[in-house]
Amino acid sequence: NIDSNIFVDNESDDDAGALFVGGQEHRYDSPLDPLPSKDQFFVSIKGNQFIGNRNSSLNSGAMRFTMESRGEFINNIVAQNNGIYFQRSEVKVLRNIILDNFLFIETKEELEPGIIEDNIIWADYNRQVEAQVRNNNMKSPEDGNYYKPISFIDDAVELKILSSNWLRSTNETTMIVNNRFNKNELANRVTRIGKRWGIVKENDNDSIVLWGKFSAAASADIFPTYTLQ
Repeated sequence: NIDSNIFVDNESDDDAGALFVGGQEHRYDSPLDPLPSKDQFFVSIKGNQFIGNRNSSLNSGAMRFTMESRGEFINNIVAQNNGIYFQRSEVKVLRNIILDNFLFIETKEELEPGIIEDNIIWADYNRQVEAQVRNNNMKSPEDGNYYKPISFIDDAVELKILSSNWLRSTNETTMIVNNRFNKNELANRVTRIGKRWGIVKENDNDSIVLWGKFSAAASADIFPTYTLQ
């Protein structure tokens, strides 16, 4: 199970900036192993955030799910990456908010068709294989799906950084900002400071603690939670 994680600012020179799921090893000099059964290989990916990840092919910055994998991708947020890619897999894609390009290609005789239901897919959508696709809110809907403008709660925050201090022993940066917040109101929120991404560890009043080194920065953007209105 891969549950309730925040994948931020990962990069790959090949496929899958943040997460690569493969049911087989990449093998070109001999046949693949027999297709693993569901009780041997089933990957559940639930309740995660994929934000600000990228790969060189510009198609799977968030994730590549491939190579005869079986599993489910449920209740995740996918935003500000350069794509999410499902390939030659048996997968249920349910109730996600996907704001990046979506690609689903290739299948195999022993695999059941994919299921893509009840998602918001608000970017380019490219499906080249048989699948059960229904009740999705899509920019370019297929039959059985629909188009409805989406509206998120406006909870992004722009902050001016008054001072910052990096502590080497814990690799944390404490910032004093020009606003006050309830204790841990911003905890686990994704940030971008200049060209760098980060995650808030904790906050209290005008003090915010980030994982990593962010000294000498003048401003910070706290990204939205992508909560629907």
